[in-house]
Amino acid sequence: MGTGVGSGRKRSDSDTVVCTLDSTATRHFNRVPDKRYETSDFEVLRTVGTGSYSVVKLAIDKASGSPVVLKVMSKSLIIRKGQVEHIKNERAILALVKCQFIEQMKASFQTPISLFYVLEYIPGGELFKLLSDRSVLPEGEAVFYAAEIVCALRYLHSLKCVFRDLKPENVLIAADGHLKVADFGFAKVLRSEEKTFTLCGTPEYMAPEVIERGGHGLSTDWWQLGILIYEMLYATTPFTDPSPYQLYENIISKPVHYPTGSPVALSLLAGLLQKRHVDRFTEEEILKHPFFQTIDWTVAERKELRPPFVPQVTSPTDSSNFDTYNDSTQMGTAVYVDVFPEF
Repeated sequence: MGTGVGSGRKRSDSDTVVCTLDSTATRHFNRVPDKRYETSDFEVLRTVGTGSYSVVKLAIDKASGSPVVLKVMSKSLIIRKGQVEHIKNERAILALVKCQFIEQMKASFQTPISLFYVLEYIPGGELFKLLSDRSVLPEGEAVFYAAEIVCALRYLHSLKCVFRDLKPENVLIAADGHLKVADFGFAKVLRSEEKTFTLCGTPEYMAPEVIERGGHGLSTDWWQLGILIYEMLYATTPFTDPSPYQLYENIISKPVHYPTGSPVALSLLAGLLQKRHVDRFTEEEILKHPFFQTIDWTVAERKELRPPFVPQVTSPTDSSNFDTYNDSTQMGTAVYVDVFPEF
């Protein structure tokens, strides 16, 4: 889940593997926003998303009058699901990253029963919603979206951060039509040449090396980019199956079926969807690939490409690109004071 924008065709939370981190997962970074918030600092407008242990709300920061997203997470549910280290790791990474293609965390705080992220509000909805409305995208539009996602991943990889949960639900469309990658629950900063062994992510997007648990690194994000481009072009993922076991088997051993498409698109997908990560396209090969021949990467990184679609946003608090949710999500009431000192 990104900040919670979606459509009726959203993959369910049960489609995400919530995992146990390996022992090297958590890194702590010291950069935190200066302002300390509390719940009374916000006027909540409505719920715009839900997750397995969170509720996402559109709110107004009373001091600035600006719209923000409050991601409210239940401490008791986080602890019950064994996700304490994941949340600490996510918060550390959100405090570290600063990129125009990544949803920014403005602050974090806590109450005795909940954790809060204060995030920038991205009103254009998820890329998933656009794909649901359009079914497939023309290749030229897919090139634009793929290019901006590449910019986000290049930035993360420069920090040795593997994202591990790239999918349309975690790519948000800003009011100007540009993209923002969101939801860092499975991201991890690696040591030099380090591999990680965590089984996590959305099954349809998992790379073979993640499923096999032989160790994976930054190249797993390029596999997920390939799956995302495939979904943009063909309205499905290449290994889909109603059986989770068969889905994993397909990812590991089934050849990719490519419907008709341009030779350059098929060439890029073939290079990204290599089952052996050592055979997969590198960042340099991706940047130079003819699929991106119309992209000036310097212009792209300055966010100066012209978006092919600009969402309808009528005001700073317009939430019409979000699904409607009720506010009945049970968040837990147990009190935990000392578990999350980072917040």
